[in-house]
Amino acid sequence: MKYSPSVLWQSPADELLRKTGSCLEEVLDRRGDSAPVITFFRADDIGVPGRKFTRLMEIFQQHRVPLSLAVVPLWLYKSRWQTIRSLCDTAPSLCCWHQHGRMHRNYAPEGEKKQEFGPNRSAEQIRKDLAEGKKHLENIMGKDFYPVFTPPWNRCSAETLRLLEELSYKAVSGMQDARFPASPRLPNPAVNTDLHTRKEKDIFRAQSAFLAEIRQASAGGFWGLMIHHQRMNDAAFAFLDGLLPRLKKSGRFRLMHFRDMLERPDKSVLP
Repeated sequence: MKYSPSVLWQSPADELLRKTGSCLEEVLDRRGDSAPVITFFRADDIGVPGRKFTRLMEIFQQHRVPLSLAVVPLWLYKSRWQTIRSLCDTAPSLCCWHQHGRMHRNYAPEGEKKQEFGPNRSAEQIRKDLAEGKKHLENIMGKDFYPVFTPPWNRCSAETLRLLEELSYKAVSGMQDARFPASPRLPNPAVNTDLHTRKEKDIFRAQSAFLAEIRQASAGGFWGLMIHHQRMNDAAFAFLDGLLPRLKKSGRFRLMHFRDMLERPDKSVLP
Protein backbone atom coordinates (compact mmCIF):
# COMPACT_ATOMS: atom_id res chain seq x y z
CA MET A 1 0.00 0.00 0.00
CA LYS A 2 1.37 3.40 -0.98
CA TYR A 3 0.98 6.35 1.38
CA SER A 4 1.37 10.00 0.37
CA PRO A 5 2.94 12.47 2.82
CA SER A 6 0.80 15.34 4.04
CA VAL A 7 1.21 18.74 2.37
CA LEU A 8 2.77 19.76 5.69
CA TRP A 9 5.94 17.97 4.56
CA GLN A 10 6.14 19.26 1.00
CA SER A 11 8.68 21.90 1.99
CA PRO A 12 11.92 21.65 4.00
CA ALA A 13 11.51 21.16 7.75
CA ASP A 14 13.56 24.21 8.82
CA GLU A 15 10.74 26.74 8.54
CA LEU A 16 8.23 24.56 10.41
CA LEU A 17 10.79 23.81 13.11
CA ARG A 18 11.36 27.53 13.59
CA LYS A 19 7.62 28.23 13.78
CA THR A 20 7.11 25.33 16.17
CA GLY A 21 9.91 26.58 18.41
CA SER A 22 8.42 30.08 18.51
CA CYS A 23 4.97 28.64 19.23
CA LEU A 24 6.29 26.57 22.15
CA GLU A 25 8.29 29.47 23.58
CA GLU A 26 5.17 31.64 23.49
CA VAL A 27 3.14 28.98 25.34
CA LEU A 28 5.87 28.34 27.92
CA ASP A 29 6.20 32.06 28.61
CA ARG A 30 2.49 32.21 29.38
CA ARG A 31 2.69 29.11 31.56
CA GLY A 32 5.43 30.72 33.63
CA ASP A 33 6.72 28.40 36.34
CA SER A 34 4.01 25.78 35.83
CA ALA A 35 4.85 22.10 35.88
CA PRO A 36 6.59 20.68 32.77
CA VAL A 37 4.41 19.73 29.83
CA ILE A 38 3.86 15.95 29.86
CA THR A 39 4.87 14.93 26.34
CA PHE A 40 4.69 11.58 24.55
CA PHE A 41 5.00 10.22 21.04
CA ARG A 42 2.80 7.35 19.86
CA ALA A 43 3.79 5.53 16.66
CA ASP A 44 0.87 3.63 15.10
CA ASP A 45 0.60 0.77 12.57
CA ILE A 46 3.68 -1.09 13.79
CA GLY A 47 4.45 -4.68 12.83
CA VAL A 48 6.30 -4.69 9.51
CA PRO A 49 10.01 -3.79 9.56
CA GLY A 50 11.30 -1.60 6.77
CA ARG A 51 13.50 1.32 5.84
CA LYS A 52 11.22 4.05 7.19
CA PHE A 53 10.56 2.24 10.45
CA THR A 54 14.29 1.71 10.94
CA ARG A 55 14.93 5.40 10.35
CA LEU A 56 12.25 6.35 12.88
CA MET A 57 13.73 4.08 15.53
CA GLU A 58 17.24 5.39 14.91
CA ILE A 59 16.09 8.97 15.57
CA PHE A 60 14.37 8.13 18.86
CA GLN A 61 17.19 5.90 20.05
CA GLN A 62 19.85 8.46 19.10
CA HIS A 63 18.13 11.24 21.05
CA ARG A 64 17.14 8.93 23.93
CA VAL A 65 13.45 9.88 23.76
CA PRO A 66 10.70 7.46 24.91
CA LEU A 67 8.33 6.11 22.28
CA SER A 68 5.00 4.27 22.62
CA LEU A 69 4.59 1.83 19.73
CA ALA A 70 1.13 0.53 18.76
CA VAL A 71 1.59 -2.95 17.26
CA VAL A 72 -1.02 -4.66 15.06
CA PRO A 73 -1.06 -8.26 16.35
CA LEU A 74 -1.76 -10.03 13.08
CA TRP A 75 1.03 -8.14 11.34
CA LEU A 76 3.61 -9.51 13.75
CA TYR A 77 5.34 -12.88 13.89
CA LYS A 78 8.54 -14.01 15.56
CA SER A 79 11.04 -13.22 12.81
CA ARG A 80 9.58 -9.75 12.32
CA TRP A 81 9.65 -9.14 16.07
CA GLN A 82 13.31 -10.13 16.26
CA THR A 83 14.13 -7.59 13.55
CA ILE A 84 11.97 -4.85 15.09
CA ARG A 85 13.15 -5.46 18.64
CA SER A 86 16.82 -5.35 17.60
CA LEU A 87 16.37 -1.69 16.61
CA CYS A 88 16.04 -0.65 20.25
CA ASP A 89 18.78 -2.82 21.76
CA THR A 90 20.83 0.24 22.76
CA ALA A 91 18.04 1.58 24.99
CA PRO A 92 15.14 -0.92 25.22
CA SER A 93 13.52 0.83 28.18
CA LEU A 94 12.70 3.79 25.92
CA CYS A 95 10.15 1.69 24.01
CA CYS A 96 6.64 0.81 25.19
CA TRP A 97 5.16 -1.84 22.90
CA HIS A 98 1.36 -2.09 23.12
CA GLN A 99 -1.65 -3.31 21.13
CA HIS A 100 -3.20 -1.68 18.06
CA GLY A 101 -6.45 -3.50 17.33
CA ARG A 102 -6.14 -7.06 16.09
CA MET A 103 -5.78 -6.92 12.30
CA HIS A 104 -6.50 -3.22 11.60
CA ARG A 105 -9.60 -4.16 9.61
CA ASN A 106 -12.59 -1.88 9.08
CA TYR A 107 -15.95 -3.41 10.07
CA ALA A 108 -18.03 -0.23 9.87
CA PRO A 109 -20.81 -0.11 7.26
CA GLU A 110 -20.08 1.78 4.04
CA GLY A 111 -20.42 5.51 4.53
CA GLU A 112 -19.61 5.45 8.25
CA LYS A 113 -16.26 6.31 9.83
CA LYS A 114 -13.84 3.40 9.93
CA GLN A 115 -13.74 1.27 13.07
CA GLU A 116 -12.44 -2.16 13.93
CA PHE A 117 -14.09 -2.20 17.37
CA GLY A 118 -17.25 -0.22 16.71
CA PRO A 119 -20.86 -0.59 17.91
CA ASN A 120 -21.88 -2.70 14.91
CA ARG A 121 -19.94 -5.72 16.27
CA SER A 122 -21.16 -8.01 19.03
CA ALA A 123 -19.56 -8.21 22.46
CA GLU A 124 -18.49 -11.79 21.72
CA GLN A 125 -16.71 -10.75 18.53
CA ILE A 126 -14.96 -7.85 20.24
CA ARG A 127 -13.89 -9.91 23.25
CA LYS A 128 -12.49 -12.65 21.00
CA ASP A 129 -10.43 -10.21 18.92
CA LEU A 130 -9.13 -8.34 21.95
CA ALA A 131 -8.15 -11.48 23.84
CA GLU A 132 -6.58 -13.24 20.87
CA GLY A 133 -4.64 -10.14 19.84
CA LYS A 134 -3.36 -9.64 23.40
CA LYS A 135 -2.36 -13.29 23.77
CA HIS A 136 -0.55 -13.23 20.43
CA LEU A 137 1.54 -10.22 21.42
CA GLU A 138 2.26 -11.63 24.88
CA ASN A 139 3.47 -14.89 23.35
CA ILE A 140 5.79 -13.17 20.90
CA MET A 141 6.98 -10.18 22.94
CA GLY A 142 6.97 -11.60 26.43
CA LYS A 143 7.67 -8.95 29.06
CA ASP A 144 8.20 -6.29 26.39
CA PHE A 145 4.43 -6.18 25.79
CA TYR A 146 2.53 -3.62 27.86
CA PRO A 147 -1.29 -3.92 28.08
CA VAL A 148 -2.43 -0.60 26.65
CA PHE A 149 -4.87 -0.55 23.72
CA THR A 150 -4.82 1.91 20.83
CA PRO A 151 -7.90 1.36 18.64
CA PRO A 152 -7.35 1.66 14.88
CA TRP A 153 -8.55 5.02 13.57
CA ASN A 154 -8.71 6.15 17.24
CA ARG A 155 -12.29 4.93 17.57
CA CYS A 156 -14.00 2.23 19.59
CA SER A 157 -17.32 1.58 21.31
CA ALA A 158 -18.20 1.90 24.98
CA GLU A 159 -18.65 -1.89 25.01
CA THR A 160 -15.02 -2.24 23.89
CA LEU A 161 -13.90 -0.14 26.86
CA ARG A 162 -15.87 -2.35 29.23
CA LEU A 163 -14.24 -5.46 27.78
CA LEU A 164 -10.77 -3.88 27.94
CA GLU A 165 -11.33 -3.40 31.67
CA GLU A 166 -12.42 -7.03 32.07
CA LEU A 167 -9.33 -8.22 30.19
CA SER A 168 -7.02 -6.23 32.51
CA TYR A 169 -5.76 -3.60 30.11
CA LYS A 170 -4.21 -0.65 31.91
CA ALA A 171 -5.30 2.14 29.55
CA VAL A 172 -6.70 3.01 26.15
CA SER A 173 -5.21 5.72 23.94
CA GLY A 174 -7.45 7.50 21.47
CA MET A 175 -7.57 10.92 19.86
CA GLN A 176 -8.50 13.79 22.13
CA ASP A 177 -11.08 15.33 19.80
CA ALA A 178 -12.61 12.08 18.51
CA ARG A 179 -15.62 12.02 20.87
CA PHE A 180 -14.04 9.04 22.52
CA PRO A 181 -16.28 7.31 25.11
CA ALA A 182 -15.15 7.92 28.67
CA SER A 183 -14.29 5.26 31.21
CA PRO A 184 -13.72 6.12 34.89
CA ARG A 185 -11.43 3.12 35.40
CA LEU A 186 -9.50 3.17 32.12
CA PRO A 187 -7.18 6.17 31.64
CA ASN A 188 -6.97 7.67 28.16
CA PRO A 189 -3.59 9.27 27.46
CA ALA A 190 -4.86 10.70 24.20
CA VAL A 191 -2.88 12.06 21.27
CA ASN A 192 -3.77 15.63 20.36
CA THR A 193 -1.29 16.49 17.60
CA ASP A 194 -1.36 14.59 14.31
CA LEU A 195 1.98 14.66 12.53
CA HIS A 196 1.24 12.69 9.39
CA THR A 197 -2.39 11.70 8.67
CA ARG A 198 -3.52 15.23 8.00
CA LYS A 199 -6.30 16.18 5.57
CA GLU A 200 -5.47 19.80 4.71
CA LYS A 201 -4.88 20.40 1.00
CA ASP A 202 -3.02 23.71 1.35
CA ILE A 203 0.35 23.98 3.09
CA PHE A 204 -0.48 27.29 4.80
CA ARG A 205 -3.70 25.91 6.25
CA ALA A 206 -1.85 22.75 7.27
CA GLN A 207 0.82 24.72 9.12
CA SER A 208 -1.75 26.94 10.80
CA ALA A 209 -3.82 23.96 12.00
CA PHE A 210 -0.70 22.08 13.11
CA LEU A 211 0.58 24.99 15.18
CA ALA A 212 -2.88 25.50 16.68
CA GLU A 213 -2.86 21.88 17.84
CA ILE A 214 0.58 22.33 19.40
CA ARG A 215 -0.44 25.58 21.09
CA GLN A 216 -3.61 24.12 22.59
CA ALA A 217 -1.99 20.87 23.73
CA SER A 218 1.12 22.37 25.30
CA ALA A 219 -0.89 25.12 26.99
CA GLY A 220 -2.98 22.39 28.62
CA GLY A 221 0.13 20.68 29.95
CA PHE A 222 -0.40 17.33 28.16
CA TRP A 223 0.93 16.87 24.63
CA GLY A 224 0.60 13.63 22.69
CA LEU A 225 1.96 13.40 19.15
CA MET A 226 0.77 10.71 16.73
CA ILE A 227 3.25 9.27 14.20
CA HIS A 228 2.66 7.18 11.06
CA HIS A 229 6.10 6.32 9.73
CA GLN A 230 4.71 4.98 6.43
CA ARG A 231 3.58 8.53 5.58
CA MET A 232 6.88 10.20 6.37
CA ASN A 233 9.32 11.69 3.89
CA ASP A 234 12.73 13.32 4.36
CA ALA A 235 11.20 16.57 5.65
CA ALA A 236 9.07 14.72 8.21
CA PHE A 237 12.08 12.79 9.50
CA ALA A 238 14.17 15.97 9.61
CA PHE A 239 11.47 17.69 11.66
CA LEU A 240 11.49 14.93 14.30
CA ASP A 241 15.29 14.85 14.28
CA GLY A 242 15.29 18.57 15.05
CA LEU A 243 12.35 18.64 17.46
CA LEU A 244 13.42 15.89 19.89
CA PRO A 245 16.71 17.47 21.03
CA ARG A 246 14.99 20.87 21.41
CA LEU A 247 12.39 19.36 23.73
CA LYS A 248 15.08 17.63 25.78
CA LYS A 249 17.27 20.71 26.00
CA SER A 250 14.38 22.93 27.09
CA GLY A 251 13.83 21.13 30.38
CA ARG A 252 10.16 22.22 30.26
CA PHE A 253 8.89 18.99 28.69
CA ARG A 254 8.68 15.69 30.57
CA LEU A 255 9.17 13.08 27.86
CA MET A 256 7.45 9.79 28.71
CA HIS A 257 5.82 6.70 27.25
CA PHE A 258 2.77 4.82 28.49
CA ARG A 259 4.61 2.56 30.91
CA ASP A 260 6.29 5.61 32.47
CA MET A 261 2.91 7.29 32.99
CA LEU A 262 0.94 4.32 34.25
CA GLU A 263 3.54 2.83 36.59
CA ARG A 264 3.77 5.99 38.68
CA PRO A 265 2.09 5.30 42.05
CA ASP A 266 -0.03 8.45 41.91
CA LYS A 267 -0.48 8.55 38.11
CA SER A 268 -0.31 12.31 38.53
CA VAL A 269 1.00 12.82 35.01
CA LEU A 270 -2.20 11.55 33.39
CA PRO A 271 -4.79 14.10 32.18
